[in-house]
Amino acid sequence: GDPGLDGDINGDGMLNILDLVSLVNLVLAADYEVVADINGDGMLNILDIVSLVNMILGGRTIHTDDVIGTRSQIHLEGSMVSISANGQIAGIQMTVIADYLKLNENLPMDVEFRSEGNQHIILVYGLHGEILPGNKVQLFTSSDDYEITSVIVANILSEAMEIELTDRILPDVFELSQNYPNPFNPHTQIQFALGKNELVSLKIYDIQGRL
Repeated sequence: GDPGLDGDINGDGMLNILDLVSLVNLVLAADYEVVADINGDGMLNILDIVSLVNMILGGRTIHTDDVIGTRSQIHLEGSMVSISANGQIAGIQMTVIADYLKLNENLPMDVEFRSEGNQHIILVYGLHGEILPGNKVQLFTSSDDYEITSVIVANILSEAMEIELTDRILPDVFELSQNYPNPFNPHTQIQFALGKNELVSLKIYDIQGRL
């Protein structure tokens, strides 16, 4: 092994899961060690964890159809918080203040957290290189008065993504529902759903094509 190896936190001359566990504990405890600051930014966070995972794996294979994520969105939907992105997510770090917090146990990644009083530090990463593809997925549910004080989302290159927090509950598909009541009475209702907020024009034609 190489005793001067970056990321060799336990000093055994090798990069392995023991170093990764040590780094996760340092991040959760908000401690700092120079040897653990893999990207050299003066901080220990999820970006260093993803970097170390990539180093332990000997690099990460990127396929031609893989999309390197650059933007992520945190969806605030009542007491539920979800995440999506325009590419693969390799790691998430989030600090939440809440009286109650329940993590999604079905996330296909490793989840570690530390709680002190009502402050919770959450780390989501792939011990063996697992990722979230970017589709919307629930992270946790919480008490209604929660506050997210910090978020870092890393792509598969251990780069930080741009983050947008949204409390708009948007449907995932375009939908035009059957009018009710039908056939037409003097009044009828037509419900529709859009994938994003925008102005729309709804035009109704009769059976002869007249507006």
